[in-house]
Amino acid sequence: MLLEKPLFLNNPEWYVVDDEKGRYLLTDKAPKEAQQSYIEFYETLENSRWHSQEFKIKDINDYIVKTTQDK
Repeated sequence: MLLEKPLFLNNPEWYVVDDEKGRYLLTDKAPKEAQQSYIEFYETLENSRWHSQEFKIKDINDYIVKTTQDK
């Protein structure tokens, strides 16, 4: 499966790399459309056969809610 580059990766201010978890995390600077592309990106990965059981979409949504409430 090949994925197109998600919108959230277009601006380095919108994400950081979590080396421990091996995934991207959004910053509070990510606009709504970047947040949506982040969710879609990880939903696609989650639905793939290569998905790690540690990763859950709920984690993404909780993270987005937390970072946007801190603004």
